[in-house]
Amino acid sequence: YNNTKSQNNLNPEDFITLLTSSTMMFPIAFYGGLCLFAIIYTSVSMYHHPFVPPDRDNVDWLNSWLMTTAIQYYTGILCLCGVVFTTEPRLWAGLLWCIG
Repeated sequence: YNNTKSQNNLNPEDFITLLTSSTMMFPIAFYGGLCLFAIIYTSVSMYHHPFVPPDRDNVDWLNSWLMTTAIQYYTGILCLCGVVFTTEPRLWAGLLWCIG
């Protein structure tokens, strides 16, 4: 068992430098904006069309919750594809995984 620190560990200053680098600003802004959009859209849907009790006879309620579910689904898929695409060693394999 090696009790010494690994060279892959970042100290707090290096981590802050990495987060504020130009290569990290786009993903932070994109996924942050995506998260805010999903939260705001869900909040507005919950305000205008409460989830409980279900109003299955109201077309506006159904459309609102169908769209909210689709936005939440695709938000999750984009986040998952972002992780797979950036961690896959071969660019084409990450792309195929995200497409498939």
